[in-house]
Amino acid sequence: MGAQTVTAPPYQVPIDFNTNAFNATNTSGSIGSLAGYGIDPNLKPPQIQQWNLSIQRDIGWNTSVQISYVGNHGVGLFRAIDLNQLNFNATAVCTPPIPAPCPTDTFFQDFQNARSNGFRALATPSIGTFDPTYNPAVQGSVPLPFFDFIYGGALGVPFINDYIEQGQIGQLIATYHAFEFDTGPGAYPGQANIVNWFPNPFIMGGDILKNTSSSTYHAGSVEVRRRFSRGLYFQANYTYSKVMTDFAGSQSQFQPFQDNARPGLEKARAPFDLTHACQRLADGIHLHLAKRGAVLDRVAVRDI
Repeated sequence: MGAQTVTAPPYQVPIDFNTNAFNATNTSGSIGSLAGYGIDPNLKPPQIQQWNLSIQRDIGWNTSVQISYVGNHGVGLFRAIDLNQLNFNATAVCTPPIPAPCPTDTFFQDFQNARSNGFRALATPSIGTFDPTYNPAVQGSVPLPFFDFIYGGALGVPFINDYIEQGQIGQLIATYHAFEFDTGPGAYPGQANIVNWFPNPFIMGGDILKNTSSSTYHAGSVEVRRRFSRGLYFQANYTYSKVMTDFAGSQSQFQPFQDNARPGLEKARAPFDLTHACQRLADGIHLHLAKRGAVLDRVAVRDI
């Protein structure tokens, strides 16, 4: 019937970050929130190492006292981290065809200057608003060569100004990367980049599940047991403990490090850490425990 035969285009599944970034740029003009996900091929079951020491003595009157120490160490616990961590101290890439002039400061230095410009403008009665752009009429305002280098950095856009005023340099860089402010003129992501904020310029995040987390638990306890006549029995113990970890776990097991180069920065007391715990067991009698003086911090008392 005169219909034309159209050859079907070859079907291709994107198999690399480069292809995905090119496709996203061609369809939406930006890489947006493209990310890569993976599991370490050498992932192993986590290990828990435990140890304890107890000393028990009979002190007479059908009473015994036990002093114990218990510890454990979680090794290789599951945690998904972001390998594509941004570098806010990145410098400009000024190789051809990138035109001069080339900024010599790091982006962080120019970001700090932009904040200073903004607060100086805010303190100027004739302006009275936070404006990070260079204004020679404002005393102390300085040029921002790095922002000029990345096509002006969209300074003046309200949410961009908000990021600078609030010191959110990470969010600002993520926005610039998502909208390809770091690519060369007319180039695709990764081609002639004018600044390399991310190790992998084709994606925003590079998440991988690894054995990267650890934990420690140390506890000391004192237990008293006494057997009375007629089958009455009393037992009470007190435990002082501390749980330290760099990741308390979550449903997704994802929590990027604040700094991949220094993961130990996040080691802190776990959210489920319980400093003081008291337990009492009385068979046949009702026992009241009270503490005089200082109030115990984070105390759990359980009757059995």
